[in-house]
Amino acid sequence: MKRIVLLLSTLHLALGTSYADTTWVSGAVSGEWTRDGNPYIVVDSTWVPEGERLTITRGSEVQFREGQGLYVWGTFFVNGFDDDNAWEDSVLFYLSPGVEHWKGLRFYGRNEAVFNYATIRGIGLREGYRPQGVGCPDTAIFIDEGYSLTLNHTTLNAARRAIRPINNSEVGRNWRLTFSYSEVSGGLNLQTEGGTIYAEHSIINFGRGEGDEYVGRNPGFNGTGTIYEFRHSIIYGSVGIMGGYCTVDHCQFLEANNADQPLGISLGEQGWMKNSLVEGSCSVFLAENRPFVNNRILSFVGLHGSGVMSDCIIDEGLGIGSGDSITVRNSMIGQGISMNNIRSVVIDSCVIAWNQDGNEQVSFSVDNGTFYLSRSILRSHIHFSGLNYAAVINQNTFVLDSINNGGAIDVSSNVGPLITNNIFLNLFGDFEESRLISHSPFDDNDMPIFKYNCLWGFDHFEGEPDSGLINLDPSNIVANPELEFFGFSVNLSPDSPCIDRGDPDAPRDPDGTQADLGARYFHQPRFVSATDPPRLAVLLTAFPNPFNSSTTISYSLPKPGRYAIDVIDIQGRLVTRLSDGWREAGSYWEVLNGGKLTSGKYLVSMHADKSSATIPIIIVK
Repeated sequence: MKRIVLLLSTLHLALGTSYADTTWVSGAVSGEWTRDGNPYIVVDSTWVPEGERLTITRGSEVQFREGQGLYVWGTFFVNGFDDDNAWEDSVLFYLSPGVEHWKGLRFYGRNEAVFNYATIRGIGLREGYRPQGVGCPDTAIFIDEGYSLTLNHTTLNAARRAIRPINNSEVGRNWRLTFSYSEVSGGLNLQTEGGTIYAEHSIINFGRGEGDEYVGRNPGFNGTGTIYEFRHSIIYGSVGIMGGYCTVDHCQFLEANNADQPLGISLGEQGWMKNSLVEGSCSVFLAENRPFVNNRILSFVGLHGSGVMSDCIIDEGLGIGSGDSITVRNSMIGQGISMNNIRSVVIDSCVIAWNQDGNEQVSFSVDNGTFYLSRSILRSHIHFSGLNYAAVINQNTFVLDSINNGGAIDVSSNVGPLITNNIFLNLFGDFEESRLISHSPFDDNDMPIFKYNCLWGFDHFEGEPDSGLINLDPSNIVANPELEFFGFSVNLSPDSPCIDRGDPDAPRDPDGTQADLGARYFHQPRFVSATDPPRLAVLLTAFPNPFNSSTTISYSLPKPGRYAIDVIDIQGRLVTRLSDGWREAGSYWEVLNGGKLTSGKYLVSMHADKSSATIPIIIVK
């Protein structure tokens, strides 16, 4: 026998008729829906009044008939439960068979909606039609200005837009969106002003959907004044964040399906990114204490502002914008670096042009700024123009596959760079007419200072081919540098003539010996014999310094005995003990890992018998 239940709207429950296994829903609703009333079928206008609350519990199912939706002015709470991935315990929202149009879930005012273990599917995905016309079948959720929406362990699948503003605007203002362990598919230019968007352990796909005409039009996040935080998430689509805060950690940004434009990530001056992958280009405004660290970018990267990029892999080129003070450290640049109108740029301990064919040129265009290139490996030429201030090329290894007409180094400026302690190796094979330096306009006062370098495979230093190497300073050596190649690393062999051949006045290598030539020094452990006269003081150095991820602490003991090396903060508090024990007299080294240390200045203090030494170190992140 059928049972008819009248739910009065004044009680804010579902107004309609309930049969066994079916509840027909319309009018004002509140209270609690459970699986006992499954399925709840919305057949007419249905709303949650202001000041009321609707809770939908585990295992419930909500269907929507043609042209219907759910309007929420109160609070809305979905509380499904995932018990060993039991599908029947989650809350399910879907369209009734044959439905082509619906009005979505609409949330008004500055209230809160929470979806906990829920699935919203079948939104605009009926076979045999394309979403169009009245009813917005392609949008799942509409939210008002200042609304708070949380998706936790929830799947939301829409043909075009998963979420959009309720007032048909293209901009969501002061939203508070949280995606936690959720998957959201569908979306197009989710633009925000103010508010917060937080995603953790989630997949957000702006380009997925079965209505191809509605996907791929430059999809992604675009925010102004919004606080974004993405952690351990995958995002299909672009992100453009200017004038807001953005935190990106352990994320992947992948190309959205059917995207009309290449993937691009743009982070403003309040953004930082680390441990992430971008399947496209990336524009970053660096700022102090906002790192761009340990990222893989599969296309081009543009840097602006003043800050540090470190431990990154860039498959294509790197561009550094005008008026900037940038440090690039411990990174791999695939094709080349272009710099224009900079104030100050430091390139340190990098591998440059690892992903190009050797015929291209690394172009350093430096105007009214200072440039410092050190401890890096380059597979390409280098070009300077417009130099009005200092440029230093120190302790680098150039491994060249070809030599263009301009030479290995082409200088077109009125200030010659200082080129010291480098290795220049021409692998082209034909040494004839292989010029090392091209300088225009020629002026003896503007010539580069070229001392303490090793060159091999060059027919002449500068000028005409028949000039040979007569203008070479005698501190330079012409010899095969005897290098060892390990992947992208280029090291000195034990027989290299470049060992201990650097500028005697340059800082000593971490092993305490005279500086070697090239980007990678050859470590020479040295010990003090019993016949050597005793030394009264210990030797303590750190290299590199400043550093980001790690530095090598080199030290010597004047005589056998106990020792201890401590790292101390500027308040005199012990941070960590790097090493201690008993050792013979000699030279040793330890690696200090700065991964768990914050940016700033520290002291490394060593005590050995009655001798001691203290040096400052600086961590930059």
